[in-house]
Amino acid sequence: MVLDVQRQVVDVGNRLIFEQITPALRQQFVKNVTPILTNVQSRQGLQQFKVICDETNNTNLDVENNKMNAKILLVPVKAVEFIAIDFVITRAGVQFV
Repeated sequence: MVLDVQRQVVDVGNRLIFEQITPALRQQFVKNVTPILTNVQSRQGLQQFKVICDETNNTNLDVENNKMNAKILLVPVKAVEFIAIDFVITRAGVQFV
């Protein structure tokens, strides 16, 4: 799941290469990545997610260095790794309530 999300997010990022680094571009990145993660969440792959791409993680120095930072936080759904099944053998004629 994570590899698929990574591939799709990289595709979004590659489409934004050589664009002007503006707040609108950062919002566009978030706007384009959010549906990808919402889809994974709707298929029960994620409990929660958050995409951060704003002035909190993009400094003026980053802009001067032609760099845009994005942080994607994922909380995956836990998968079943062990199933406990109890078998109880009783005498014939026992009624279960």
